[in-house]
Amino acid sequence: MLDEHPRPHDQDSRRLIAPLVGRILHRDLDGALFDDAPNRFTFRFADPSRLRAQLAEDFTDEIYMAPWVELVPVAAVSVPEREDREVAWVFLDWRDPGPPRIVIATPDNWSAGPEHTAAGLASLGL
Repeated sequence: MLDEHPRPHDQDSRRLIAPLVGRILHRDLDGALFDDAPNRFTFRFADPSRLRAQLAEDFTDEIYMAPWVELVPVAAVSVPEREDREVAWVFLDWRDPGPPRIVIATPDNWSAGPEHTAAGLASLGL
């Protein structure tokens, strides 16, 4: 299923994450961005339209409201203890000039506050 409403920066995001799409990457992180404890986090990168459509199935209100409607989802995040459940999603934020920042959403927190924002994918070791 694909989202039928592509966003202006979907193509920019696809180019940026092209080497990562379809890959599963594991990173040991402190967990703060994900409202979680330190853990080994698993990142599943996907086409933004596909991931947006998946998110819209469970989070329709959130995904189509500001600021999320302007951001581009690029990865789902899980942890080994809960591989069957995503604990967060990584969005690219292109609203400011320059490289995109990342913003994290969790099932319980769609605030997009500064505690859920980082400089870019490199801040996650990706």
